[in-house]
Amino acid sequence: MKIKNVKIPLYGGNIKVYIGDSNLFLDHMVNKYSADLSDSVNATTKGLCFTLSNSIGEQLTGMWLPSDYSVAILAHEALHATWYIQDYFGVKVSADNNESQAYLLQYLVEQIMKI
Repeated sequence: MKIKNVKIPLYGGNIKVYIGDSNLFLDHMVNKYSADLSDSVNATTKGLCFTLSNSIGEQLTGMWLPSDYSVAILAHEALHATWYIQDYFGVKVSADNNESQAYLLQYLVEQIMKI
């Protein structure tokens, strides 16, 4: 399984991207973060974007994709990530204020495709 931290421009922090076998991903999440995501990932799951928060309010935004993910699935999960990231940093996205979300989406897709 590939694991990569993708830096988030402007806002700071990063998104942790996991690409590979779902069982290895689920085991890693339990062992590293004590996070059981098995209700969210099964044999038909094509991708997952998630957030985890610790006791002091820090947030981990993460994404899991199978090795054979499609660009469409990547875009779908990256859109979820943009909402999580901008919500965490207090950016209110609307139809009149969505350019920052579009740039962030573009950046995430470009960076994750390089992994």
